[in-house]
Amino acid sequence: MRQIVGLLLFGWRYRLKVTGLDNLPKNGPVLLLGNHISWIDFALIQWAIPRTIRFVVHDDYYSKPIFNWILRGVGAVSIRPENSRNAMQNIINLLNDDCVVCLFPEGHVSTSGELSDLKRGFEKVLSQSKEAVIVVPFAI
Repeated sequence: MRQIVGLLLFGWRYRLKVTGLDNLPKNGPVLLLGNHISWIDFALIQWAIPRTIRFVVHDDYYSKPIFNWILRGVGAVSIRPENSRNAMQNIINLLNDDCVVCLFPEGHVSTSGELSDLKRGFEKVLSQSKEAVIVVPFAI
């Protein structure tokens, strides 16, 4: 189903070249860390990666009706930077349940194409997870 939806939504417009999928284990906790260039990054990443991904999304998007429906449907984790404690605990719980979680450590979409300073919350998540989490960096 993922491939069909991806083809319908993006196949006619984008050509993805995915390398390094062998670095993504088939099971166990994974933290994907990458750059953020567009609001459709989440769809392209999920299309390219065969495991279900739980994305961390700024809380502001939940106030927009269409995004709210989509984000709740895909089980995204809501985060508000000034009060991130609950979101961090949710991420730790997901990783402890062997999920794949995707964070964009810049905390925003890059308008310049340049990598911004990274937020360091992912380090706290890794240090508090029960299992060894595989970190997979990526670039779009």
